[in-house]
Amino acid sequence: MKTHPTQPWKLFFLLLGFLLFSGQVFAVGKLEVSQYSYSDHVPKNGVRIPLLTLRTTAKEGDVSISDIIVLRRGLSTASDFGRLIAITNDYRRSMNGNLSNEDLATLNFRIPLLIEKDTTQEITVYGNLQFESDSRTFSFALQDIHSDATSINFLETPQAPLKSESKNISAIRLQSQTRPSFKIVCRNKICYRTRR
Repeated sequence: MKTHPTQPWKLFFLLLGFLLFSGQVFAVGKLEVSQYSYSDHVPKNGVRIPLLTLRTTAKEGDVSISDIIVLRRGLSTASDFGRLIAITNDYRRSMNGNLSNEDLATLNFRIPLLIEKDTTQEITVYGNLQFESDSRTFSFALQDIHSDATSINFLETPQAPLKSESKNISAIRLQSQTRPSFKIVCRNKICYRTRR
């Protein structure tokens, strides 16, 4: 049987393409995750309210994260929240997610988020509020994280619920042991993150 002379080249380019575009497949590190919930008054029906920040650190090698699953808690319902989105500290965005009837939302990254060895990446989950009444309390927590890490270590961090009120606020404080490198500022029902 005669072989076509270009078949070795096809195999070479196929192998080269696999090696170039699948570098994240070989991540073998461990992942440490700590979470920080925000606690303060937030504007009723606010847009892009920060709900949860995850501080992820890769140890002993590179790690990639494909998606995170967050859980809603408190005296609110899943219908009180519009779309949820996760944004990293280098402004990589997840796809939009919505809360299910089980109060869970899966936030997928289009391209897995690569965290290099001994570096930290912060992921902040934002949400749009659509409350029908005042004085609802809620908080968000990490339920699960899908990663290629050999192990995931969840560190204990304090959490407190957010309370929704109709008055405007000037800033939302992050409740944690250490002061973050950013602050959250809300104006006209739109919140954004700025450096200190």
